[in-house]
Amino acid sequence: MNKRQYGTGSVYQRGQMWWIRYYDQAGTRHFESSHSTLREQAERLLRQRLDQPVDRKPTLNDILDQLEWDYELRERDIYKMKSHLKPVREHLGKKRMADITEDVVGRYQRERLKHVSKSTINRECQLLGQALKLAYPSIISRPIRIRKLPESAPREDFFEPKEMEAVIAYLPDYLRDVARFGYITSWRKNEILSLTWDSVNFAQREIRLRQKNVKTRVGRVLPLTDELIALLEYRREMRVNELVFHRHGERIHDFRKAWRSATRAANCEGKVFHALRRSAIRNMIRGGTHERIAMEISGHKTRSIFDRYNIVDTKDMERALTQTGNYTDKERTKGMQVVTIRDGQIVNE
Repeated sequence: MNKRQYGTGSVYQRGQMWWIRYYDQAGTRHFESSHSTLREQAERLLRQRLDQPVDRKPTLNDILDQLEWDYELRERDIYKMKSHLKPVREHLGKKRMADITEDVVGRYQRERLKHVSKSTINRECQLLGQALKLAYPSIISRPIRIRKLPESAPREDFFEPKEMEAVIAYLPDYLRDVARFGYITSWRKNEILSLTWDSVNFAQREIRLRQKNVKTRVGRVLPLTDELIALLEYRREMRVNELVFHRHGERIHDFRKAWRSATRAANCEGKVFHALRRSAIRNMIRGGTHERIAMEISGHKTRSIFDRYNIVDTKDMERALTQTGNYTDKERTKGMQVVTIRDGQIVNE
């Protein structure tokens, strides 16, 4: 973030509210809501701030506001980002940037360990680190390094087809098609929940997933099978707005409670929604799909991540050993003469 001359500023809209953006005498950029839906109110507030600049030390909340604004500009998942930042704001948000140090962040991590997992803390601190990068070097004099906590091994849970049907039976109506779609396509949760009808082409039997809705920012095409066509036609009968999957017309966000209840009732407790992605990929490979094609469908960019999901289980190994045994038996008998014994006499076949 480069320093600019005092006296410059602008107004912009976030949702329905108008905000102001301006630079103080030290060249530090500030963001502030006018708490009004009228542009004139924001312009009036901007003139006040420029005429009577506030000599205020920036807090971490100020920098986190900038990060949220950056996410909105880049059309990233702002809902999930705000959810991860909520505990950061509660514990550290009011601290001045000058007081944010490695020790302060370390104490935050230790306190959070009493309540959540290491992976959750890493997600929170990853966003905190992005915000701190925005503050260097204009607000903080040196980079603040955040330690990444060691996480447990990647999850290896899968859903067999019967297990999946059992879970779906216990899910609320608005989530059943979400789970079915995920189990077939291996798409990420946000890719499914952000899918809109303008991306679905029934005539060409395909879905074009847009870059802004993809974690890797690389759009892709999903051909529609008869099974997917049937699912989407059912969703079309329930259409109320541009969202393919919704809850009474509203965007679906957090459904962890409903998911936990369904998996517990189906004797699959502990298996997360993301296991559908792993399961779908493994089903593709078991069904004979080439790995390169499976990666195109799932949206994996690197082979290392894909290999992590295509985990081999005991059934895969048993099938491989059986196939190997059949091959060796065939090779062992190749070229051997087959004879039949009748009435104590050898008869050539």
